[in-house]
Amino acid sequence: MSLWNYIPPEVLFQFGSFTIYTYSVLLGVSVIVGYLITIYLAHKYEVVLKRPLVVHVDYLFFWLLFFGIIAARLFYVLYHLDFFIPRPWEIIAIWHGGWVWHGAFLAGLLVTFLYTWRHKLPFWLMADIITPGLVLGQAIGRWGNYFNQEAYGLPTSLIWGIPIEFAQRVTGYEGFSHFQPTFLYESLFSLVLFIGLFITSRILLFRLYHRTSRTQARFMHFGIIFLSYAVLYSLGRFLIEFLRIDLVPVIAGLRMPQWISLITMVVAMILLIRRLLRDQKESDTLSV
Repeated sequence: MSLWNYIPPEVLFQFGSFTIYTYSVLLGVSVIVGYLITIYLAHKYEVVLKRPLVVHVDYLFFWLLFFGIIAARLFYVLYHLDFFIPRPWEIIAIWHGGWVWHGAFLAGLLVTFLYTWRHKLPFWLMADIITPGLVLGQAIGRWGNYFNQEAYGLPTSLIWGIPIEFAQRVTGYEGFSHFQPTFLYESLFSLVLFIGLFITSRILLFRLYHRTSRTQARFMHFGIIFLSYAVLYSLGRFLIEFLRIDLVPVIAGLRMPQWISLITMVVAMILLIRRLLRDQKESDTLSV
């Protein structure tokens, strides 16, 4: 028997024809919180490295948000062409939900690379600054799935199973009432990941500030925060996807998000090991 029988409202406020969706409010909160964390870290790195970073983070954050939303929605549309082809007007109805995180992630990588290349900034530095705020934003934003009754998992009799209205149940599962709250699993996982990455970021900042030769060691740590996130989040997402039942392309028995997570995890792991080895090598050189 489930202890969770509350079905949340999709609409938070409505004033005549003007509607404010809970999903949109949560998305806005996640963006604001993520931005504040990012600016905080940018300021800390700016003080340590003695170079302007906050102004670049402001500009970059805007472009990440703009193209991230477009890419996340585009991936979702591509996953559900059978729904959107006869209803093209629904493509822009982002307040109804329907985002694919991997779309935003890949777009973010490209935007960050192009911006740092254009302004001659270290790519790994900017990636590390943005990552903790990004993860905390994910932890908050995932609750939008709960209010939209989407991205849930298999039917369950566990006491924390969530009720899903009949109209929102995936085809083939209409006879079940409670499902795995996969949004909650990913939200909690992202929250724990944020705490770990934020603490690690502060430790690396402390080490960077106390380097004997700051000029030679200036960029040696950059990339560790971002790559650790890419590995750990991809692993968590890969496992959670085994529980999800929303319709996405399946290849060789694995869901498309699982394939993207696997590829991301392997590539990030290789890059992380290389950077850790480089860090150790440069540390040994400086200690000679």
